[in-house]
Amino acid sequence: MNIKTFSTDNGLSINTVNALQFDKNGYLWIATSDGLQRYDGYGFKTFKHNENDSSSLASNEVYDLYLDDDENLWITGREYISVKRKHRFDFINLNKRIPYLSNKNLFVVSEDETTVALLQVDYGIFYINKKTLKTDSIYKKQLPSLSALMKEQNRVAYFSWLNKKFKTSWIQSKDSLFYFHNKQIDVFSVPKAYKKQNCHVFSISKDSLLVIGKSSYISLVSNPFVPVKALKTNGVTPNLWTVYIHTFLGNNEILLLGKDGADILVNTATASITKFSFAKDIHKVAGNAIASAAVKDDFGNLWLGFNGRGGMVMVKKNKGKLKNIYVNKELMPYSVYKHTNGNIYCSGFRNNIFVFNEEGILTEKIFLPKETESRSVRGISKLDSNNLVLKFCESNIYVYNLLSKKFISLHNQLPLLYNTEIGVFNFNICTQEVNIGEVLFNYDRLIYSVKKTDTRFYIQKLYEVPDNVHWFCINDKHSWIATKNVIYDYKNGTKKIVQFPDYVYIKCITEDKNGRLWVATTTGIYIVSNNKIMHKIDESTGLKNNFVYGILFDKNNNAWISTNKGLAVIFPDYSVRTFSKEQGVLGDEFNTGCFYKAPDDMMYFAGINGITFFNPEKVLQPTKDVSVVLNSIEVKNTVWKPDVAPESLSEINLRHNENVINLSFGINDFTSPQYNTFKIQLTYPNGKTSLAANNNVAQFILAPGKYLVTVWGMGHEGLWSKKPLILHLNIQPTWYQTWWFKVLAAVCVILLALWLLYFILTRKQRKQIQQLILQQQVQQEKEKLSRDLHDNLGSQLTLLINNVNLLKPQQPDINNAVKEVKQNASSMLQSLRQIIWIMNHESISLSAFTDKIIEYAFKYVKAFSEIELNIEREQHEKEQQLVSSDIVMQLFPVMQEALTNACKHSKATIITLGFTCKQDCFEFYVTDNGKGFVVNNAGSDESFGLKNMKNRAAAINSNFIIESIVGKGTRVLVQVASLNPSKGER
Repeated sequence: MNIKTFSTDNGLSINTVNALQFDKNGYLWIATSDGLQRYDGYGFKTFKHNENDSSSLASNEVYDLYLDDDENLWITGREYISVKRKHRFDFINLNKRIPYLSNKNLFVVSEDETTVALLQVDYGIFYINKKTLKTDSIYKKQLPSLSALMKEQNRVAYFSWLNKKFKTSWIQSKDSLFYFHNKQIDVFSVPKAYKKQNCHVFSISKDSLLVIGKSSYISLVSNPFVPVKALKTNGVTPNLWTVYIHTFLGNNEILLLGKDGADILVNTATASITKFSFAKDIHKVAGNAIASAAVKDDFGNLWLGFNGRGGMVMVKKNKGKLKNIYVNKELMPYSVYKHTNGNIYCSGFRNNIFVFNEEGILTEKIFLPKETESRSVRGISKLDSNNLVLKFCESNIYVYNLLSKKFISLHNQLPLLYNTEIGVFNFNICTQEVNIGEVLFNYDRLIYSVKKTDTRFYIQKLYEVPDNVHWFCINDKHSWIATKNVIYDYKNGTKKIVQFPDYVYIKCITEDKNGRLWVATTTGIYIVSNNKIMHKIDESTGLKNNFVYGILFDKNNNAWISTNKGLAVIFPDYSVRTFSKEQGVLGDEFNTGCFYKAPDDMMYFAGINGITFFNPEKVLQPTKDVSVVLNSIEVKNTVWKPDVAPESLSEINLRHNENVINLSFGINDFTSPQYNTFKIQLTYPNGKTSLAANNNVAQFILAPGKYLVTVWGMGHEGLWSKKPLILHLNIQPTWYQTWWFKVLAAVCVILLALWLLYFILTRKQRKQIQQLILQQQVQQEKEKLSRDLHDNLGSQLTLLINNVNLLKPQQPDINNAVKEVKQNASSMLQSLRQIIWIMNHESISLSAFTDKIIEYAFKYVKAFSEIELNIEREQHEKEQQLVSSDIVMQLFPVMQEALTNACKHSKATIITLGFTCKQDCFEFYVTDNGKGFVVNNAGSDESFGLKNMKNRAAAINSNFIIESIVGKGTRVLVQVASLNPSKGER
């Protein structure tokens, strides 16, 4: 049994402990004379009175604790009672609600669905509503003798026993025994024989009562002083005057603790009293301190509180799952075997054979023959019910007869092979029972069989391999033989080889139920199937150490292994559970070949300190499932919400600047907290996961988002919690990253965009209106100008032409001059009409514009009889496109000038007028076959018209191109890219 002490040196606020109480989350609450404390397996959280905080503890002196069914914790002290609500770390002081709190003797004696019953010794029992905390009624008259007793000048000690399971209490005074149940009090007068002695009374069922006193017995509740069944005292006389506390240990056991030999254990099932076997060990630790509190946790550990300087003690109880046989320090086990007679045989390094019974008690020592005194038995197997085969590390082999106690040497039947001499040490020895009356063993490179006839024992050679044999496993289907790093499989007369890397050193081989071979090595476990290595198990997959000595399979095909760091079990899914000293293993270091599975499924593993043996099924049955709890939350190294119990939280919401978080976790197993293991997994908002820590503390520095923290825990029994703790961790984004801000920003952007669009459209519309007005004004001016031109200039030119027609000059020269004047006037009138036509239209289609030019060309060229006019025109859908009159006003004179130049100056006989529509422009060209000229050498007089044409083309953003070759003709090309004028052109 291991004992762990707690004092002010490791966390207790004071060494006087008055009461202990476990809550439903597994936390231990400790009532001390200097505050209330909560122990989580790693440390203490202390609650004390604060004059400036009305929600703090009413006083630092805490005497009793009671946890009701609603998980409210009731705290009583000298002159107060407080209650701590479930999942809260603040307290409600009930002093003002309950009168006459003048004595420390306050005890909760019962509860029902709505109330708890409180014993106030001076005034009786009264109820407190668990929800409203109102006092319902006070029972003064029902405790007359108890009240009178407490008012006596010389008070006699009284006792109160609460059985929470049955919601009943027994209260004892000098003259009366009070039974409190169902809000009723039954009063029994104490007989004279009991008035002079102290006794303890416990409800052990609804109808039965246990009385421990000068005479100890079981009685009926209805008649407590009439024995029904006397208890077996086993020579134990309880000194009940010095018994101070009791606790129910489970399994029908009640423990009473005190001083001066008052520590007793009562078993109600067997109706017996025994001395508490660990009392001496406890008092060695606690000294003369008196036990004042006791409680048992869910894992069988006993927690004791002491007054004075005793502090608190945890007694780790051996649960009987792992049993150990301690051996003499001089005996280092070299092999272990259990016979069908129940005896356990263990040989030692250069030592004799020790025989233990099933309880681990040494019953016999078998002394080896003198010639083997310095040699070591490495293998023990049963040949038959009376004979054991003993194989030494040296080449010695004996048969030991259990009846005659004699040794029979067989090693003279072994040949001296491969330079092997008797006495040469061979560390790797394996023996195996294959049939009744036959044992196999390895010798150098060979496998031999030992058999017995009616008259003698004889040895027969079976297999031979190229190297020294380390281990073998032979059955009906396979004959597996392992050397250092090679395994040979002999099957149906064939031999197959499984080769391992050179660094592998094989310790043993074992076949499972599925026919797979498990290979234990110094670098882990290899699993072989169909002569191929299929899987490896080592420290990276759960083992505590890669050095594996032995493998045994239980009936559920779980592999139990011994290593250099304790035992382990590997389940069929390859998950691993480990066992060390904390789980009851005798020692961490085991030994080669020291393992055996008995026919009753008991397993035996021997190491340098002795033998650990167990039933696999019982070991794998958990005492209680462990559960993970959240112990504390710190944000930026400050406790977060100090009034809220962290274990109640499933979701934590933090601001964006509260992103540095420390979380600590615990489990409800305090047996060996330093060996508890955790897996803490963090799931990110994008779904990715990572392991944050493998201890009980994790620190996170997180960006805004929603995270999931999942935690598994493993207690001292090596089992992971079935249900993980799931904690939602939400880091709120900064204000400009919140959804409402994004929505608001989006709305603002949309509104701004709409406003900008409205502004642009309004401005554009305003400009369009202004442009329309301007165009209308321009058009009106054009129309006015065209009327003026038509009425004034047009009429004058018409008059001029008419007057010229009236002239009849006789002289030829004058006649020619008159003709030329008439011709020019007609031309001017025609141009004037064209201009008036253009000005009268705001826009003109390309087709109409082209027709007008062609019409003008034919009229103009008609005066030149020697010139032939050709028209090249491609029909195109773009001809219906409207052209601004501004463009026409500039383009028409260019075409006129080009046609005039071709007719008057080029001396051409053929003039071609062309019109072409393309995707990106509209082309007008005039081509002649005249004399041509050098464009760059054109004189100023001749170039005046060209400059005008270029300027007009540039005014409407058009390309003006002149190509001329002397003697071949000239081509004038105008490319109009935009058919609508720019702002500056309108």
